[in-house]
Amino acid sequence: MDRGSLTLLLVHLAATGLMTGLMWFVQVVHYPLFGAVPADGFTAYERAHVARTGGLVGPMMLAEAATVAGIMLLAPAGVPGWMAWAGLAMLAVVWISTFAVQVPLHQRLESGQDPDVI
Repeated sequence: MDRGSLTLLLVHLAATGLMTGLMWFVQVVHYPLFGAVPADGFTAYERAHVARTGGLVGPMMLAEAATVAGIMLLAPAGVPGWMAWAGLAMLAVVWISTFAVQVPLHQRLESGQDPDVI
């Protein structure tokens, strides 16, 4: 495998690993704490959460997308075609879930604390 392909795969691995760790933290630690935020301050808290989380998640999502596109286009030696397609499919599911489910839920929370949404 050439150096460029190895770098591409390592950057993809790093972006995916960082994103996975961040999402586990948010799911296991951060979201459960939403219920502890006083209702009168929740809207401001949610807006700050979205802005700060987006500042971390956005670049990682773009890095994952760019590197998976590179993997698809360059077809690095040692990466079976099925594996590249599976990675692309999984990333597509994540993006669809993010923009079809999580973003609308956060938009609802910006209107106020809602235990059912949390």
